[in-house]
Amino acid sequence: MAATMAAVMMAFGAGAEKRALGHEDFDQWKSVTNYGLSRNGEWAAYAVNPQAGDGELLFRNTSNGREVRIPRGYRPTFTADSRWCVALVKPEYAKTRKARIDKKKDFDMPSDTLVYVDLTTRKISKVAHVKDYKVGKEGGTWVAWSSCDTAYIKAARLKDKDVKLPVVLRDMPSGAEKVVKN
Repeated sequence: MAATMAAVMMAFGAGAEKRALGHEDFDQWKSVTNYGLSRNGEWAAYAVNPQAGDGELLFRNTSNGREVRIPRGYRPTFTADSRWCVALVKPEYAKTRKARIDKKKDFDMPSDTLVYVDLTTRKISKVAHVKDYKVGKEGGTWVAWSSCDTAYIKAARLKDKDVKLPVVLRDMPSGAEKVVKN
């Protein structure tokens, strides 16, 4: 009986020495952030992020397991009809880190990108140089974002901290846009 118990303990590593965890082990750990479900319950949004580096935002269909992956995505919002999801994408970790080391000013820092996903087709659309966004709480297919794209505002004006950024409204299915300056 004692011999059998010793063999079982050896098989499960109870007799083996374990190494101590180091900083490199902690750096490999990832955290999961749950952003919630779409209103109809068909899609779940969550992010998997390392301690340092680039993470990933995932939209997972709760019935068939299909996924849409958005590298470096964060802060997702489902539309009221559960057809669309809108999120921001951070610039690459290495680029942001280098800009901070080089002591770049706000307007010279890498900016976020807006993504919106048609969850029925899983098609991803992107818009660069976005500060913030909103979608309608009670319906609609429009997304609004404040833009620091030089197509809408002169680069010299971006250096002014008190500048009012243009707001761009886009109907996600058709792509129709309206721009509100200042």
